[in-house]
Amino acid sequence: PIPQPRVLCERGWSVSKVVGGYEDRARLYGGALVDPQGNLVVTGSLGGDYDFGDGLLDVPWPEQPAPPWPAPAPLPYQATLVLKLDSDCKLLWSRVLLPLGQDVMRSPIALGFDAAGNLGVVSQSDRYAANGTKTMGSIELAVLSMDGATLSEKRFDTGYHTRNFRVDAARPGKVLISGQLSDFAPLDWGAGVLADPTRGHNFQVLLTSEGGLLGSAILGTPDLPLGLQNERLGADGELITVEANVPDYFGSALAGPTLIAFDAQRRERWRHELHASIENAETTVALAIAEDGRIAMHERYANAGEADTSGFSEWTRDGAPVWSVPVSYTERDGFSTFQLAHGANTLSALGSLRGDTKLGNGQLAFEPSYESADSYYVLQLARGGAPRWAQLVGRPEMAMQIVTTREEDVFLSGYEWPDLHTGVTRVFVRKYGSVAAE
Repeated sequence: PIPQPRVLCERGWSVSKVVGGYEDRARLYGGALVDPQGNLVVTGSLGGDYDFGDGLLDVPWPEQPAPPWPAPAPLPYQATLVLKLDSDCKLLWSRVLLPLGQDVMRSPIALGFDAAGNLGVVSQSDRYAANGTKTMGSIELAVLSMDGATLSEKRFDTGYHTRNFRVDAARPGKVLISGQLSDFAPLDWGAGVLADPTRGHNFQVLLTSEGGLLGSAILGTPDLPLGLQNERLGADGELITVEANVPDYFGSALAGPTLIAFDAQRRERWRHELHASIENAETTVALAIAEDGRIAMHERYANAGEADTSGFSEWTRDGAPVWSVPVSYTERDGFSTFQLAHGANTLSALGSLRGDTKLGNGQLAFEPSYESADSYYVLQLARGGAPRWAQLVGRPEMAMQIVTTREEDVFLSGYEWPDLHTGVTRVFVRKYGSVAAE
């Protein structure tokens, strides 16, 4: 089997659960990046006060609503958490971004740089109606300096009108927001109402890190809405996307899953259909774009009655396939990839698996300690697809995000579920390096 990596450093914090709902704990998720000095910035959420080692973070509880609030318990309250650590996992600073307006729960969904090299944090916030129903309230953009000072914040009220949000902030100064309009209500990102006469259409909005509008569009036509599943900003404003199987109004598929590239003006450059259109087939795709425009992808294709097909691949900026490596596994839905991270000469992946899993021609064999439940994996491939190392991450740890350093090391961050008896949870950061010495 492929070797395990070395653990270069690790840092964890045990956080006591505060009063309130189940969401009031600490987690790390939503975004991770490495700055030019090799420091790690990672986001998460925090409910209640906590000191990570550089001073108490104050997360106050909101005033309780007047009747007819149906429950006497206080509202769950949650802030976006931002941590910065150096290359040796030493904490440099911690900050919280409190919900804005009437929202009570703020959760990170993307992290990037603005045009000046500051941090851009994108969050989603929820609010509670008078009857206790939780709904999505807004998208919130914050810009932080490299020492953690808040430089600006902007809030877009999305109300009940959007769903299935996907956000990419990997390109400096730009935030790509994709989603689906869920009703006929207007949505204005700063240049007038983004109309949707047919309901359910996908939309894309390109913003600056400070919230300035660069462009917005409804995708597809009333007769052929695009079923976009994953989008990434490529080099020079290009857009790389995967169009999933798109059903028409009679239930048959109009197109199979297709990899599509658009230029900065959203004119189609090229497309490759990954599989033929098959009714009831399901495709899940993870994408990553390298700085030089190379496209990395992991695709899992499931067709009812047949074995899943799965694999990693790389494409040039112009859509030519470079290499591909199949993944085989013993259980249906046994291998999924949540995130890819491109290095200069490597491709790293984070996901879940169940049962025995092999990469390529038997080079990689995972053997989880218990096959009835998923484990997490982190692996790294060299250019060309040859595996370099792989590591299982077993429960109770929840592996949530990875990012690659310039040295091709990998930072992993996540959290553990709270202890049922003590209410204490743990968040962690771990750095994997070259293969451990035998």
